Amino acid sequence: IRGTMLVIIQGLSLSFLMFIGSTVNDLYDFDYDKKNPRKANFVRSINLIGRKNLIFFIIFFSLVLIVASFISFNYQNVLLILLLLLLPIIYSKPQIRFKNFPILNLVIMPLVFLLVIMSAFTQGFSIKIFPFLRVILLSLFFVPLSIFWSIIDYTAEKKSKQLTFCTQFGILKSIYFSLGLTFAIAIFSSMYFESIIIKSYAICY
Repeated sequence: IRGTMLVIIQGLSLSFLMFIGSTVNDLYDFDYDKKNPRKANFVRSINLIGRKNLIFFIIFFSLVLIVASFISFNYQNVLLILLLLLLPIIYSKPQIRFKNFPILNLVIMPLVFLLVIMSAFTQGFSIKIFPFLRVILLSLFFVPLSIFWSIIDYTAEKKSKQLTFCTQFGILKSIYFSLGLTFAIAIFSSMYFESIIIKSYAICY
């Protein structure tokens, strides 16, 4: 599969996987989100569509991706899809809820993004040529991004007694940590991509 069809398949794969992960999280966080004014639209959407219908769509899209992977003999993608189903569950399920542990919370977000990109990539290319380091660097930006979201929702999450990075360490420390991490990732990324550009230029000339 190449060209326009590959772009369409990869785009649908990305959309389905992002829908699955975010919807699983939203369903588990529904009782918390009801108390958060910023997430009123999420709550209304879930009430409008219905929880059972959303669960049906999660199962349906997962099966579509798994069956498509089997048909194309892309067995490694089946494993990626199963991992992407498991991670949102252990991230949000009350009995486990990795979200309550700051380190695990910060690890899960970039890991999910990495696996989503890997899954879409393997629709048309071998995992052997996957640009791991480049995508990992991009994935790391989800760490400070998730902290910024936590800062925005601090008041609501504090009232509902959620154990997020921000509610456990405070707004000021969260801001310092997220900004410092953002600059560190940006500097390392720029140095890495600059070296790639220099090497490419040297090869061309």
